[in-house]
Amino acid sequence: MRVGVSLSSSHDVSDVREGARRMIDRAAASRDAGLDSLFVGDHHNTGPRNYYQNVPIMGRLLAEWGDRPAGILMLLPLWHPVLAAEQIGTLAAIHRGRFILQATVGRDDEQYTGMGVEAKHRPSRMDEALDAMRRLWAGASVSGG
Repeated sequence: MRVGVSLSSSHDVSDVREGARRMIDRAAASRDAGLDSLFVGDHHNTGPRNYYQNVPIMGRLLAEWGDRPAGILMLLPLWHPVLAAEQIGTLAAIHRGRFILQATVGRDDEQYTGMGVEAKHRPSRMDEALDAMRRLWAGASVSGG
């Protein structure tokens, strides 16, 4: 059996650096405990709590993690596929181990409303994003409209 950790990206702290430091310390502690994988989630429009965006914080956490599998969850219908492909590709390039994308449509309509996306289009946007991202990673170009 393998055991990984998904770090909370939301921290109720008065100093935003403290929340980021907590995540960095937890990643290091998880590494030292021998856990097998490291993940962070994806949230938007989270209200008063400080939320640390998954892509930049994972870039920092990878420096602590080593070569074990790591990845991020993305509410993929909320992301532009080209941007998502570039960001995932960059994280995969800087990580010494296997990098994993967990893609989801999510369940919280408030996050979609906050991003100006109609929640009813989640499934089709997910399919389109995955298709475009796979083509980009294979070296093709894409166009959108």
